[in-house]
Amino acid sequence: MLSEVENALEHLVSAMRLNNIAFCEVPAAGGNLLLELSSAGGQKYCADTLDRERVEEILSPEMGVVDDILVQEGTEVNSGQLLAFVRIGPIRVAIKAPEQGTVKSCLVQPHEVVGYHQAMFALSV
Repeated sequence: MLSEVENALEHLVSAMRLNNIAFCEVPAAGGNLLLELSSAGGQKYCADTLDRERVEEILSPEMGVVDDILVQEGTEVNSGQLLAFVRIGPIRVAIKAPEQGTVKSCLVQPHEVVGYHQAMFALSV
């Protein structure tokens, strides 16, 4: 089992280096696994002392057209609060905040076509 985990971590770290990603947070049983790449001899941090902003992307559930945007950058939102609507044919689908936070950026405009699982908002939590 340990060799499988080591192999998976090796591939993940290689992919992070290849794509120039310095920080990665992966959901794990009972919490999150935080990976931070730094140059050799870089400063070491204890996981509980890291004060990182976590950014959650809010994705379009389907391909459609952005109908209404109800928030703007800097808006503080609660879990479940309406952010926008996407029109999929005759149906309007509500886009809601998955958790409490601040809208860091609106990545779409009204009447814009969005793809399946396209990022619509960045939410700082």
